[in-house]
Amino acid sequence: MRVIPHSMLRTARSTKSSLKTIETVNGSGAGRKLALFVLLALMAWCCTPAVHAQFNASLRGTVADPSGAVIPDATVTLTNADTNASRTAKTDPSGIYTFNQLEPAHYKLTVTHEGFQAKTLEQVQITPEQANTIDVQMQIGAATQTV
Repeated sequence: MRVIPHSMLRTARSTKSSLKTIETVNGSGAGRKLALFVLLALMAWCCTPAVHAQFNASLRGTVADPSGAVIPDATVTLTNADTNASRTAKTDPSGIYTFNQLEPAHYKLTVTHEGFQAKTLEQVQITPEQANTIDVQMQIGAATQTV
């Protein structure tokens, strides 16, 4: 048999009598129902994840040499002109690069690969809610070219 300390009994009795008082004041447990509803609503509001802006625009393209042969493993950097935030991707074996979940903005696109001139496109506009395509043709050499 378990022994319950008197202090716990007093707390349990006072809680029970407080609930009876609420029921008596509000009539047939309406106060408890309201308190439960408010508590559940507050918990639902607090536990809802923050909604962040989601962007569905993307940029994809192929990097090729002057003869049209694709250039795998080229480094492609996309920089937001307003925030200066940048992302970097490498072209796959087919010479394709992809950037997803882009916010509509003006960007700068820079492509580099050993043995080719770096190519920079300054005014790249990302159209919202669609796939944007920019293919890049690189020139053989080591100098930098800005378009």
